[in-house]
Amino acid sequence: MNKLLFLIIFFTTLGNHVFSQDKILRSKKINIEFSDIDTKDNFEIFLVGESVLKSEFQFVISNGDELLYELSIPSTELIKHNTGVNDEASILKRFDDFLNTNHFIKNPISEDDKYDEDYNYNITEEEWNELKNCKT
Repeated sequence: MNKLLFLIIFFTTLGNHVFSQDKILRSKKINIEFSDIDTKDNFEIFLVGESVLKSEFQFVISNGDELLYELSIPSTELIKHNTGVNDEASILKRFDDFLNTNHFIKNPISEDDKYDEDYNYNITEEEWNELKNCKT
């Protein structure tokens, strides 16, 4: 009897884990020259969850086996407010446009730009200046 109870609990727990895992709702990948002039970086984005409005937006940059950057935020952070577009459509549009190659430009920080701590809160001024002065 104890073995039967154990098996029921085990398979119920296993079933709940397997069926509750989030699914990939949408994904996109591009390979472009960005951090290294000799190899291309892999840029990948995903919407993962039970629905577009209840999903996580995941953004990963890697080069070979090296993870360069990773971000996971609620997909609702992609919503452009006050556009008149419904929230799900806004998320999907922003997702689809996110990896457009015209967003990747060389020297994206102009010589006249100044470090703004409020805008660049996730990067130090020293790192920002390294990016600004990067000529590759």
